[in-house]
Amino acid sequence: HRAQCPGGNISSSLPLYGWFQHLQVTFGCGGFCESEVPIFGLTTMKETIEKKPACIGSAVELLQVTGRSFGVAAVAASLPPAIGAIILACSASWSDDDDDDYEEVALTSDDETALLSDRLL
Repeated sequence: HRAQCPGGNISSSLPLYGWFQHLQVTFGCGGFCESEVPIFGLTTMKETIEKKPACIGSAVELLQVTGRSFGVAAVAASLPPAIGAIILACSASWSDDDDDDYEEVALTSDDETALLSDRLL
């Protein structure tokens, strides 16, 4: 019969049950915040009385490594779009400087009147 929590819930239905089980089995630790006898991964009777170091240190280390890995992946994934944006911005600025194929034309008051009269017709 599975361990039951107060209220009748089976312990394996708790939100972090699988993660805590993985943590204890993988890192060979005991209680979460204080050194305790592990709940999972015991193979001998002797292990049922031996306290193991708390799992919090292993959990923090695991989270830090995971966070760093995701951070490096995010930076690596953002570099190509950032470089592409810089290249596009620079090429747009260079093309404006080299674009001498147009000529500015100053309109006189007669030209403006002609344009307005064409629109009104």
